[in-house]
Amino acid sequence: MIYANDLLRHNNLHTWLELEAVATGSEEAQACYRDGRMSEAELRRLARDQLFAPFIAATARGELARWQPMPWSEVDHKRAGCIGRVEFRKHAVMGPVDRLAELAELGSRHEWMRRTGGRFQIVTYQHVGECRVCHATAERLSAHISVQWAGRSLALEYAI
Repeated sequence: MIYANDLLRHNNLHTWLELEAVATGSEEAQACYRDGRMSEAELRRLARDQLFAPFIAATARGELARWQPMPWSEVDHKRAGCIGRVEFRKHAVMGPVDRLAELAELGSRHEWMRRTGGRFQIVTYQHVGECRVCHATAERLSAHISVQWAGRSLALEYAI
């Protein structure tokens, strides 16, 4: 059996983090990992569920909503009957992230974060949809929250 302290002592932090994430999964997931059959996506999901737990709980309580791409119909065309093509773009802006910063602080208390010195990064984006014909626009904000874990970037995006 491999022990966490042995892994940490030998600078195998990524392996330790992976084993810690796998330990939170089902017995079947653990068997998949041992047999080398666990997908990267499943491993990331297990870690994300742990590290982003404060965000996931806030979403379950209705305090946050996961980001959904803007639909074309959100652009209210200025001319009746305009069927111009809508182009979407996004750029980083300063935005309201107070509640998200509080949740990131809670997430940073996780043992994995404390052991690795990991920090959540929050970037606010303004999403703009604009009709190429009548130049009508629609705008929405989102917050992209990411953290480095075992050499990988884990992220979720929320509407704000």
